[in-house]
Amino acid sequence: MKPVTIPLYLKFVYTSDSGLLDNGQVINLESDGIALTLEQTLLQRHGNKPWRLNVTATTCVQVSGLDSAIITATMKREVPTGVDLSKWSLGQGMPRAKVGDRVPDNMGIARSQLGERLSLKIKEAETRVLTLGERALRVLRWSFGRNHSARLNRDNVSTHDSMWSLDGSTWTRMPSADLLVSFTQIRPVTEDAKTQAVARVLGGEDEPVGITILAEAESLRYSNSRASLVLALAAAEVGLKVYLSNQFDPLEDLLMELPWPPLNKIVDKVLPKVRGVEALRLDPTIARALAKAIESRNKVVHRGVRPLDVYSALTAVARLLAQLEADAGFDSTRRRFHNLID
Repeated sequence: MKPVTIPLYLKFVYTSDSGLLDNGQVINLESDGIALTLEQTLLQRHGNKPWRLNVTATTCVQVSGLDSAIITATMKREVPTGVDLSKWSLGQGMPRAKVGDRVPDNMGIARSQLGERLSLKIKEAETRVLTLGERALRVLRWSFGRNHSARLNRDNVSTHDSMWSLDGSTWTRMPSADLLVSFTQIRPVTEDAKTQAVARVLGGEDEPVGITILAEAESLRYSNSRASLVLALAAAEVGLKVYLSNQFDPLEDLLMELPWPPLNKIVDKVLPKVRGVEALRLDPTIARALAKAIESRNKVVHRGVRPLDVYSALTAVARLLAQLEADAGFDSTRRRFHNLID
C-alpha cells in the first residue's frame, strides 16, 4: 500500500525595518508555489525605524506516510494515535503517556520522529519563503531606486504569528518555535571528551580552521545560502590540506603554493592512495556530493545564482571532515555536526 500524501499549508509572518513601499501600499506576488503579501506601514514620523514592512507568505508542503490525525496531534503537541511511545526519545516518564495526552513543553513533540519529519518539512518551506521574500525585497529596492533594508526579521519564528492548516482555509497557530528551529537532541558530554578538551586548552590548541569555517557556513544556511555554500567548500579544502600536510610534512609547502585540484577528485582519487594498504576508506557518495556542490558553487561565484540545495553540500563536507578527524582517533567533528551527519 502506497503511503498517503497529505498537503500541509503553512503561513509565515515576517517584518522588515524598511520603507520600500508607500505608506499603506500592498503588493501581492506569487512564485514557486509561494504567495507573498507585502504591506507597508508607517510606525512614526521620527525615530530610527519609522517604517515597517509586513510580509505574509503562504505555501504548501506535501507530507507522506502520515495521516491527518497524526499530523494534527503532532502539531498540537499531543500524543498521536497509533504511535509506539517506547520508540520516542522524550525522556523519562513519557512511555507511560496515553494517546491524547499533552506533550510537556520542556520536552517537546519536536524530539519525536514524527515531529522531526514535520519540522524538516516546515524548515524547508521556511527557507524557500525567506529566499523568495528577500529576493523580492532586493528587486523592489533596485527597481524603485531606494536605499532601504532588504532583510526580513527572523525572530518572528519565536512568536505565534506562523500558522498551519490542512485545508488552506482553517488556520491554527504553530505550537511553538520548537517545530521551526532545531529539534536536535543535546548529547551528554563524556569524561573522555572533557579530558580531551582540557588538554587541548592547556596545550594551546584552537579549533581547526576547517571546522570553524564549516560552523560559519552552517550558521548562514538559511540567511545567506550563497555564502554558506562557498564557505562549506572552503572548509573542505582547508580540512583536506591540513590532513594531507599531517600525513606528509614535506607536502605542506607544496600544498600552500600549487594549484588545488577539484575537491571531489582529491577525495575520490588521491586519498585512497595516501597510505597504500592502510588507505583511508571514504564513502564514495561524498565525492559525488562534492562534485555537485562545486558545480553549484561555480554558478554562485560566476553568475550569482542562488543554490537550491545547500544542505547536501554541508552534509558532504561535515562527513568528510568527520572521517578525516576519525582517522586521527577523534570524534569531535561528528559530535559537533551530528545534525548533518547522523
